[in-house]
Amino acid sequence: MRPNRARPASGYLLLGGREICAFELNGNVLTLIRAQCGTEAVPRGAKTMVQFVRPMSPGTARRELGVLVAAINHALAAGRITRPVPVELPKEPESRCRWLSRSEVAALLWASRTPQARLYMPLFILLGVYTGRRKEAILSLRWPQVDLEGRRIDFELDGRKRTKKQRGAVPIPARLLPHLRRARRRGTEMGYVIHINGNPIQDIKKAFRGACERAGLEVSGPQKVTPHTLRHTAATWLMQAGVDKWEAAGFLAMTTETLERRYGHHHPDYMKRAADAIGMRPRNPVMFLQCSELKCTVEARRIKMLGLDHSPPKAEVRGSNPLGCARRLPPPL
Repeated sequence: MRPNRARPASGYLLLGGREICAFELNGNVLTLIRAQCGTEAVPRGAKTMVQFVRPMSPGTARRELGVLVAAINHALAAGRITRPVPVELPKEPESRCRWLSRSEVAALLWASRTPQARLYMPLFILLGVYTGRRKEAILSLRWPQVDLEGRRIDFELDGRKRTKKQRGAVPIPARLLPHLRRARRRGTEMGYVIHINGNPIQDIKKAFRGACERAGLEVSGPQKVTPHTLRHTAATWLMQAGVDKWEAAGFLAMTTETLERRYGHHHPDYMKRAADAIGMRPRNPVMFLQCSELKCTVEARRIKMLGLDHSPPKAEVRGSNPLGCARRLPPPL
């Protein structure tokens, strides 16, 4: 049995809902990992099912186990279990900040204009680059949320629970506006902005991967290009343009701390003061202190020689003084 994929995979064979063997496929080599002893002979015409399991990255495993931890905590709070179950999470992988240059975006747009995807794929890329929103926010966008007259897009959905992944509203950039106007003419009043014959697109990974392959961009490894790379690109372009961090964070619907931590090194003012200061002649702090002490000593001696070292008389209150005013008494003779 040959699967229709060339990447390494592992799987198992089920018969009547019972596992009878597990195997690993590497290229054209099928290696048997384990087999159930004492299984009955497979009857003729029996229906079997082969399920292939793709290799899972540490980030995906951590995310899936995080859902399991949330389910355990919910069951504990609801009283369905009596004690928490510890779940060991894999180490959090390093964050990828792969971003695209303007020439790479142009190549990706050109490669996305296929007969099957030319009506939705280029618009998806432009929305991702010029708004910096996530894939889910773009695919769920409907035309009532787009105000072409006011030049504003509200990515928030009515009834959607607010999470850390904010969506917010964003003004429409000038380069994006004509593309949205053309898409609006072939859309419907309540329809989706990104659609196929009026139907919403559930996932765009496959079409996006194909466009990246045709454009010569990485589709595997640490520098692979994914739909989320468009958000990294928008944040990087804003920082490279020297946009104020508070304004850029509001445009991207992220916190200023996240923007500065992940994209701040692209800003032209990043460490600029330190770079300018390192080439200047520094003042000697020891010499400065010695000069200050010497100046104070000379000034104190001059005041003492002139007899001007008398401290000013202090204010005292004597007798009845209903207003509480301080009267300055003459110095004693």
